[in-house]
Amino acid sequence: MTARPRPGRRVVPGTLRTRVTAVAALAVLAVLSVTSVGLVLAQRQALLDARDETLDQHADDLALRVRSGRNPAARDLAFEDVAVQVVAVDGRVLAASPRLDGNLPRTTRTSAPTTVELPGGDSVRLVAREIGGTRILVAGGLDDVRDGTAALAGSLLLAVPLSTAVLAGVVWWAVGRALRPVEAMRVRVEQITGTAPGQRVPEPETPHELARLARTMNAMLGRLLEPAATSASVLEETVGLQRLVDDLLLLARGDAGALDDVRTGPVDLDVVLERLVADRRGARPRMDTRGVTPVQLRGDEAQLGRALGNLLDNAVRHARGAVTVTLGEHDGTAVVTVADDGPGIPVEERERVFERFTRLDDARSADGGAGLGLGIAREIAERHGGSLALTGSGSGARFVLRLPIGRPHPEPPTVRR
Repeated sequence: MTARPRPGRRVVPGTLRTRVTAVAALAVLAVLSVTSVGLVLAQRQALLDARDETLDQHADDLALRVRSGRNPAARDLAFEDVAVQVVAVDGRVLAASPRLDGNLPRTTRTSAPTTVELPGGDSVRLVAREIGGTRILVAGGLDDVRDGTAALAGSLLLAVPLSTAVLAGVVWWAVGRALRPVEAMRVRVEQITGTAPGQRVPEPETPHELARLARTMNAMLGRLLEPAATSASVLEETVGLQRLVDDLLLLARGDAGALDDVRTGPVDLDVVLERLVADRRGARPRMDTRGVTPVQLRGDEAQLGRALGNLLDNAVRHARGAVTVTLGEHDGTAVVTVADDGPGIPVEERERVFERFTRLDDARSADGGAGLGLGIAREIAERHGGSLALTGSGSGARFVLRLPIGRPHPEPPTVRR
């Protein structure tokens, strides 16, 4: 069921643009309506005054004639749109306009014009003068007054709604134009997230109220998003510290011989590799895995995943635009290559990268790592009877991981003290 509005609640348009336009249109309509009524009344009064002035003039002329002793004849009363009657004291009609049908009303007013109704139902304007017992009655029709007033009222009935509609359209356009900066700020605020704390809303040059609003919103965003950025940075540092602790614990367990016994089991190395690559798809470099083919071997899936993950992380950190991963089988050995197009590593430094806490002095040292990942990857490879080496020439680095397909028989590693 459709919910009914609560009694007494006003239904108003939803958008500010519509509200402003509606209020402006209603205000203008009210003002124009009141003004129009005033104009119509003023027009009617002006026409009525003109009619009264004409009647007064005729009445004064006839009164002057009667005072001079000359009673007007019927031919002297043939005025256009004006009827005259001269009545004696005893009620006899001494003279009347030729076209007058019947008698004019006997008004008691002898100076100011008044509106009276004829026996036929028409209303006329009547002026009376009394000279020595003789009453002069002068009447004029109100058709001109009615026609002039009706013409003006009809014009205003058309002009007022049309003017209101035109003004409403202008206000609609003007308000929409004025609110464009507000919409731009709304869209920008909607796009701002905690991952991009530096974004701010645009500050329009005019009007000044919107500019102050934009500055206030930017100050608010600064207060809200700076803690979010700090939290994200702390979280990132915490994750890095956790990985460092995990690496140190893994090395400590290896030095103590806790990792000498590899938990052997079937491992689909291509599946593990594809899963690790998928987890890093959001990284900046493009990762090419078209050279990965299915290979299964026996080994510890968790440790092998750790070794492959370290190789991928190293490549992602140093690649300029692409990382290439391949996997294949050659003479009973699974061969994994992870190559990047980064700055590369000099030949004389290629063995040092596998030493613990080793960070080179060239461009590949700017990764923020602790220098443990590659060493851990090599130790895991050796525990599985395999090897990890850095090969290739030119730009970039190419790591090659070799693992036997069959059951691994690793030699116990030398315990580092």
